[in-house]
Amino acid sequence: MWYQLAPNPLVGRYEVGTLPRASAWLTAEATSTEAECRQVSARFDTSLGPKDADGYSTVTSKGKKVRVRNVCLPDGTDPRGPKGGAR
Repeated sequence: MWYQLAPNPLVGRYEVGTLPRASAWLTAEATSTEAECRQVSARFDTSLGPKDADGYSTVTSKGKKVRVRNVCLPDGTDPRGPKGGAR
């Protein structure tokens, strides 16, 4: 399972650490099946709270707000794009 950090629409940039202005994809947990990934995603979603119309939850980390969403992708699929590109 991957999770995506997106810029806070109110400030147009990340609020956590020194992350870039574009979305960042990070791995959260590896699962064997899509069904297992969906279960893990549901568990993460419970801790994140309500989602907006785009499917993101707004969370506070280190006193700053950031938008987060979980995504289950097939093995070998990297949401950041192909290696060697402008990831």
